[in-house]
Amino acid sequence: MQKGSATNEELAIFLRDTARAEFLFEGEMERHIDAIYTKAVHLHYVANQLDNRDLPDGPERTAFEQESKEDCQWLDHQYNQTDKMFIKYVKLDE
Repeated sequence: MQKGSATNEELAIFLRDTARAEFLFEGEMERHIDAIYTKAVHLHYVANQLDNRDLPDGPERTAFEQESKEDCQWLDHQYNQTDKMFIKYVKLDE
């Protein structure tokens, strides 16, 4: 997801590729992956609303733009957050 929104195909691939997370990780990581997927689906919905040519400038469009910005920031933050959560599963010294 580099365009600010994921396609239906990208969302399906993410869901397929993370479907077995519960077998590899404890509940915290599975919940985290679910939260990423949920946020990405919401961002996809918001992007579709913003792409709608019938949505004029105004409060509703502004609200969708704000949601898009917040979703993108949250998802961007998850790269570091996911690394921090994942590292405990790959440490070999404990």
